[in-house]
Amino acid sequence: TIFNAGNEGANMQLIFIPGGGAAMQSQAVFLSPMQTLTYRNALLDVFGMSSGTGAIAIEATSAGSTPNLKVSSRTFTTGGGGTYGQAVPSVTSDALPAQQVLTGMESDADYRTNLGLVNRTGSPVNASLTLYTSDGRSLGSNFVTVAGNNFQQTSLASLWPVLNGGAYDRLTMTLTSSAANALSAYASVVDNRTQDPVYIQAG
Repeated sequence: TIFNAGNEGANMQLIFIPGGGAAMQSQAVFLSPMQTLTYRNALLDVFGMSSGTGAIAIEATSAGSTPNLKVSSRTFTTGGGGTYGQAVPSVTSDALPAQQVLTGMESDADYRTNLGLVNRTGSPVNASLTLYTSDGRSLGSNFVTVAGNNFQQTSLASLWPVLNGGAYDRLTMTLTSSAANALSAYASVVDNRTQDPVYIQAG
């Protein structure tokens, strides 16, 4: 859902940022002042894709002012139970620090955590990730590279195999990237019983 809170119309480009080095897709949309636009299934309705994973970027211009867009979204599952999905907030790419923190993650019999990284720039970005237990003990560091204009999501346990079979709650991860205003990081904490996720944005 996109709401134009400005006094002028907004010319928007909705851009799908895929994973795995696939090509981006773009769709032009116009939004009048105070108009709200909702896509029930953004991948299908905007980009004609019946399935896929990635991020959606929104670029906008107005004739005489900076566009003032308010964006909200949620994902959903198609399983028989736990179909609500998770709310995903809008993130401004020019306010992403090179050093970020994700906290409140969990890995045990009840919950698992996925880590997502989105690089909105045209160049690869390197990042150092360090995971800490609730008592401050480091579980080690990983180094990842996210290709330009690319999305990737992986399980926390695949990055830190020590989590497999363990019981870890209140995990915290620090992220230091090679460039500011480039990398957006989030965690998706998933209930193993219902498959419902909770979204946590790095800050």
